[in-house]
Amino acid sequence: AFLGSLPGHGYENVRRPEIHNINLADCMPLTSVWQGPIENPCSFYKKFYDGKPVPPLFHGAATGGTPFRVVLHNRDVGHTFIGGPTGAGKSTLLGLIAQSHFRYPKAKFFAFEKGESMLALCLGAGGTHYNFMDESDAAKSIGFAPFRLIHRLADRIWAADYVETILELNDVKVDVDLRKQIRSALELLATRPAAMRTFTHLAALMTARQVRTVLELYQNEMAGGMLNATEDTISTGRFMVFEMEQLMELGDVHVVPVLLYLFRMIERALDGSPTIICLDEAWLMLRHPMFAEKLKAWFKVLRKANCLVIFATQELQDVTNSPIASTIFTACQTKILLPNAEAESLENAKLYRSIGLSEREIELLRLAT
Repeated sequence: AFLGSLPGHGYENVRRPEIHNINLADCMPLTSVWQGPIENPCSFYKKFYDGKPVPPLFHGAATGGTPFRVVLHNRDVGHTFIGGPTGAGKSTLLGLIAQSHFRYPKAKFFAFEKGESMLALCLGAGGTHYNFMDESDAAKSIGFAPFRLIHRLADRIWAADYVETILELNDVKVDVDLRKQIRSALELLATRPAAMRTFTHLAALMTARQVRTVLELYQNEMAGGMLNATEDTISTGRFMVFEMEQLMELGDVHVVPVLLYLFRMIERALDGSPTIICLDEAWLMLRHPMFAEKLKAWFKVLRKANCLVIFATQELQDVTNSPIASTIFTACQTKILLPNAEAESLENAKLYRSIGLSEREIELLRLAT
């Protein structure tokens, strides 16, 4: 009789009185902490596992120590937004994502960062770390050869647009006649040995004095002369990190040509392998319209190349004020917001509401600190 009076002892409850639904709901284990998806849902990853389940990116711990499986993909879309205040653990999380990503076969990871927060991890994992405009070690100077592969039609077409962009950055108007001259010069340059396909030799093939003067500037002065190398001193590997702070402080005539070719190199490396392009301190990149437009294009097309973009920043206001804010928050179906003790302040709460958080979710961000 005593045991029958206790909740959960249905067998001993010989009298079996009727139980109210509310009391029944209190006794039954109807809810639990969500533990995340059992496997990675991305169909592009499945071909590397021969029909076996694709494991989650990594395992964490939820409230009460409950195991939690972390996956960035929502079906085939893995673009991710990560935001949080200074010191909230953003760089640590990005490092965990980077090293966990290599559990997948043939995985690649490219990161653009500020402050060398991934330097130790990158070198420790056998990756390569590049610091643009770093003059402390001449042996580590970076050299690019943007015209080296123009014997291929696709690269020659890209190179023509590349030269036009450089001329426009230097206030040279590109008309139809000049466009034809650029293409003719590139076709002639493509017939020469690869070591001669540089800005120096391209400038010599141009007849317009103003154009020749601009191209000659990129031999030694613009972008530190790094664009006039006879061959690329960096090669796309499985784990690459680019320190961007010093480069991004320069003017567009220096920054844009370097970024355009760097993007071209990364896009060439996309071969269907699981790939992540990580933008740490992305507010720095958003200041450059060209980088913002490239990011917008990446969000739209990289999914088909089995590549996801991680957009991480501590400046939420810079993101919400960006012309591509709607694209960022729409494309990034996975959003990770880190603890913020000031989340319920008037200004911060307004920012969080603008990206779709409820009052309860904003409160949880504050309580998580």
